[in-house]
Amino acid sequence: LLDQVALPQKYSRQFYELKVQLCQRGEPANLGEPPATLPTVGTNLTDLTLKKRSVTVRELGGCMGPIWPSYFRDCTSVIFMVDSANIAQISSSCIQLLSVLSAEPLRSASVLVLFNK
Repeated sequence: LLDQVALPQKYSRQFYELKVQLCQRGEPANLGEPPATLPTVGTNLTDLTLKKRSVTVRELGGCMGPIWPSYFRDCTSVIFMVDSANIAQISSSCIQLLSVLSAEPLRSASVLVLFNK
């Protein structure tokens, strides 16, 4: 699966290093049970510093879809997460994703679609 991901050239080396680290573990890790998760309600802000670069992650819950466009102007990247265990909401998630992808302010933003669970 990792070999099928196409990344811009500037990220390919970092991705390769991550892939190598993941593959060199030798034996599967015993991580125990995954932590309990809750759907995002409202918004959450998280500031990250990665290699001297600050990134603000704004998490918007699916129920906040009607106001998402108000955050698009300053957005350079989108991580769109879909709960693949919730079969009933996959079609509405696809509609929301198409809306995000067609938004003019996001025309040059990087987009990553993740399916969890």
